[in-house]
Amino acid sequence: MPNRATGRQMALAAMGLAAAVLTAGLGVPPAAACCEDIEMIPQEYLGRYVHQHAPGEKSLTVVPVDIDPLGADPMTPWIVHVSTLNVRSGPSTSFSIVGTLSNGTAVSGIYNLVVESDEEWIEIEWNDGTAHISRTGVYRIHPTNQANIDEFGNLPIGQELVNRWWGVPISYEPDDLAEVPWEYTAQSPGRVYLLREEVVEAVTALIDAAWEDGVDFRVSSPYRSGPSQQTIYNRNVQNSGLNQRFSAPPGHSEHQLGTTVDFSSPRTGRFLRNEDPEYEWVAEHGESFGFRQSYTADNIEETGYIEEPWHWRYWGEEPEVSDGWLLY
Repeated sequence: MPNRATGRQMALAAMGLAAAVLTAGLGVPPAAACCEDIEMIPQEYLGRYVHQHAPGEKSLTVVPVDIDPLGADPMTPWIVHVSTLNVRSGPSTSFSIVGTLSNGTAVSGIYNLVVESDEEWIEIEWNDGTAHISRTGVYRIHPTNQANIDEFGNLPIGQELVNRWWGVPISYEPDDLAEVPWEYTAQSPGRVYLLREEVVEAVTALIDAAWEDGVDFRVSSPYRSGPSQQTIYNRNVQNSGLNQRFSAPPGHSEHQLGTTVDFSSPRTGRFLRNEDPEYEWVAEHGESFGFRQSYTADNIEETGYIEEPWHWRYWGEEPEVSDGWLLY
């Protein structure tokens, strides 16, 4: 039988890095980007094989990642989003470069985790053999998302399929984005807070209800474009390494949907925490306004993401995606 590691084991092993990043950022104003999209690898691992370096060099333990396709072909292509992506003979930067892929190139392959480095590499066919590319240089569009964009222009709210492995085109931007009224935001100077029109109505109604109960929280991080997320992600990979887990890949951030917000508290000057009365209020009332917390303490095994009390996604009153995708 192959060795098997659960998503919870993987997430808990990686939580030290993300927790350190989160703790370091708690003292900054809520509009800063330090604490957004702190994410981990989520899934179960079905088997292991040892990839040998050149003679005399250390071998690597490589674990294929089981990704739930939700009806999509597991070999749906990944798309290069960096200017030039190195193709290497093995799953590490210590292996030789055997070629390159240019921005926009589509390529299919097997998604792997390297145990020793906690890096993700995709094994692809290359010149009658195999080679590897870093997952940090690619993104992938779920076919259902693309079909809905082609048919409707905007993704229907409650049907968007976005997580670490499935996403939307980096160019996707809803055409019904509207400004969140200033008084409902963290009021970072010069910033424009955008969400889809339906979500603006829902989030202002949510905050109005909280204010009536004497509870005050605001929208700190709303819509972010694909190119904006791409810049943030590339910078974090460059600064923190290929195994960084505190920034969502471009095309794979819920914020790009225009339906997701990070809440902060004027009282504390930071993102919401579990112990905050503001969080307790949202946790009790948020779903009645169509909002659900994406990443909780109870779904680490399913998502691999650490708990994010501040991160809430609007699904509408009757989400049309299966419960397995709702991640709560």
